[in-house]
Amino acid sequence: MNQSYFLKNLPAPLQPWVRPMLLVSITLHGLLLAIPMPPKPKPEAPKKEPEKVKITQIPITPPAPKPSVRPSPRPTPLVRQSPRPKPTPIRRPSTIPPITQARTIPRPQQQPQQTPSPTAQQTPPPTPEQTPSPAPDSTPISEVQNPFADFPFPNNAEIGSLGLLSGETDKSARNTADGIDQVVSFYNSQLPQKKFTSSSVTDEPELKVYQVNKDGGERQYLHLISKEGKTVIVLASQPIPKEDLKSLKDAEARSPEEIAFYDIVKQLENDEELALAAVEPGDSTKFPEPEKFNDTNKFEFRSKTVSFKPMSPQELFAHVEASLTANGFTQISQEGNYGGTNVLTYKVTQGSFSRYLYFVPTNDNRTVIILSKDSP
Repeated sequence: MNQSYFLKNLPAPLQPWVRPMLLVSITLHGLLLAIPMPPKPKPEAPKKEPEKVKITQIPITPPAPKPSVRPSPRPTPLVRQSPRPKPTPIRRPSTIPPITQARTIPRPQQQPQQTPSPTAQQTPPPTPEQTPSPAPDSTPISEVQNPFADFPFPNNAEIGSLGLLSGETDKSARNTADGIDQVVSFYNSQLPQKKFTSSSVTDEPELKVYQVNKDGGERQYLHLISKEGKTVIVLASQPIPKEDLKSLKDAEARSPEEIAFYDIVKQLENDEELALAAVEPGDSTKFPEPEKFNDTNKFEFRSKTVSFKPMSPQELFAHVEASLTANGFTQISQEGNYGGTNVLTYKVTQGSFSRYLYFVPTNDNRTVIILSKDSP
């Protein structure tokens, strides 16, 4: 009904085209419906791109280090943050409460309980009084440790031994213009006043030696030596041997160089490393040429090496030369052989002083040191 109405109302020239157009439209719709629809899944290809993105994330997949790193630092700051608040409360109570309790609690308890609290208040004044007291107390202690600290000397005594001694011994000696008898009377009156006891060891006109001590303690030996009308006072721990006292008595003829030379020789003879011994009378018979050293007024036999530490003349001279040069005796010259081909002879010169040294080997493997003023 509708179509017929629609056809009737169309203009006459268009009515014959209606049916063919209808057929055309139907065929067109049929063709459209006949078109296959599968091309629609093709847009699924872009969906594969996220898969490719996932594949690109595969290198990121070794997050093995990441989880390992993430948990390790994350707990560590948590642990570090935890102790930070902890030390503050621990330190504060540890320092403050025990000190306050130790200081405040015992003191108030002791002060009210102890009745002699006024005595405690009186103790501080004597403490400052006791502080200066050790000064006077120290003096008697020092006197006990060194009983010779107050040893008397004449008022006009001066430091030095008038050239008799050298080194520290010379500095510790005293000399006075008083005669030896006057100095003896001085000590006879002063030693008892200082509580020293004395006994005579040597009593000669120009040499007197006394053993002195205090309260039975350490002994010292007082030497009084007369020289050119003056008196030299020497206080030593041991008595000087008579041989040395004789040389001291005749020391006015000795020059400072001679005194220094013999001091070096004595030091060498007392050196434990060299271990030198005294010369015995029979040692000269073991020399290569014993008759060359028979004049005892010319030759001075000093010391010799020992069997347990033998040294050749060259080795012994090396030690002697080192000590001489170290003490300023640098003029040392070798002289011709005297007393045998193996005997070494040297001349030591210092100013006007000169000495000849002989290093003589013996047939029992020892070396003897001999001194002489004159040339061989």
